[in-house]
Amino acid sequence: MKQVLIEEFFWEFSRIKRYKHCKEFQAMRHNPMYMSDYVEHLDNVLKATGEKVLQGAGNYYTMVL
Repeated sequence: MKQVLIEEFFWEFSRIKRYKHCKEFQAMRHNPMYMSDYVEHLDNVLKATGEKVLQGAGNYYTMVL
């Protein structure tokens, strides 16, 4: 079970690295992009891979015990 969790973590980490490389490639091409452009691009990547996309800003709750 631990090995499966480790593999899943590294697979997700590699997805994040690939997205970061995409941003760096845009910068090397001197293609100006703003945060809204990155958000739109990431939403499109998530939609293309069948992931759910958060609508709106979302909510953050804390629980005090």
